[in-house]
Amino acid sequence: MAYRWRRRLEVDVAGLTLADYRIAVSLQRSVTAQPDGGRLRIYGLSRATDRQISEVRGPVAIRAGYGEVLSELFSGSLRHVQRRWGGPGSWETEIEVTADAGGTGFPASVGYQGRVGSREIASDLASRTTLALGPLDAIPADAQESDWSWSGTVSAGLSELVTDLGVTWYVSDGVLRFDRAGELQSDGQSHMISPANGLVGRPSTTDRGLMARSLMLPSVRCGDSVTVDSSSTAGAWKVAAVRTLGDSWRAGASFHTLMDLRSIGPGLDLQRQVTDLRTGLGGRIGG
Repeated sequence: MAYRWRRRLEVDVAGLTLADYRIAVSLQRSVTAQPDGGRLRIYGLSRATDRQISEVRGPVAIRAGYGEVLSELFSGSLRHVQRRWGGPGSWETEIEVTADAGGTGFPASVGYQGRVGSREIASDLASRTTLALGPLDAIPADAQESDWSWSGTVSAGLSELVTDLGVTWYVSDGVLRFDRAGELQSDGQSHMISPANGLVGRPSTTDRGLMARSLMLPSVRCGDSVTVDSSSTAGAWKVAAVRTLGDSWRAGASFHTLMDLRSIGPGLDLQRQVTDLRTGLGGRIGG
C-alpha cells in the first residue's frame, strides 16, 4: 500500500505513477548553489518496471501528505537507479534524484560599459538559463558594477556578482532565487508549528538559530518563515535548510521534516552558517 497511518507518498517517473507501494524518501534543500536532491527507495517493483525507469528516465515528481491531501514535495531529474535484494521476498529500487540546475552550468559571456545595476546583471545572467527568475529583493537596489564582464558558466558568474554583496543564490522548484541574511523571500510562505499541529519535541538551540523537527510538511521551502510556538521557544524564524525523511509503511519509521532555522534579523552570514543536512542530521531511509 502507498500509505499507512494515513501517510502517503507518490512518485511520478518514466511515465508511471507509483502509489501502491512502500516508498521511503530522504531529500534535502538549502540556500546554497548545491542542487537540492536526495534519494528514494521503492519496494516490490517488478523487473519490467525497473527496466522502464532505467531506460526512460526523465523527470521525477514526488508528492507527500496524509490521507487524501497531498502536496508537491520535490521535482527534478533521475540521476541513478539501482535494484537490489532487500531480504526474503523483498526487492528494493533505489533512485537518486537531483533538482534541475536549469542551465546554470551553461557558458555565458557578458560585458557592460560604464556603471550598471547588479540586479540588471543578475537578470541578464538568469536569462541565459531555463529557469524562472524569482524576486531580486535580496540584491541591494543601489548595488552597481563598473565595466563588469564575465566569461564562464552562469553559476560562477552569479557567485562572482553577488557574493561580495552578502547574497547567495540557489535553485528551488525551477526558480532561480537570491537570499540575503535576515530577509525572507518576498513570495515565500509562512508556516506555524506547535505541538498541537505537528512539532515534535523541543527545538534545539544552536549557535546559529534553531533545529526543529515536525511531522512532515511537504510545502516548506528555504526562505520561508516559520513561527515556532512551544513552551521552550517562540518567535519567527527563516528556513535556511530543510531535510525530509519519510517512509509510507514501515512501523516506527520517520515521516518528518527537519528544519534548520535562522533568526529574522541583521548580522547573519547564511553562506557561512548554513548547515549541510546531508551530514549534520544524518539518518537512513527505509530501514
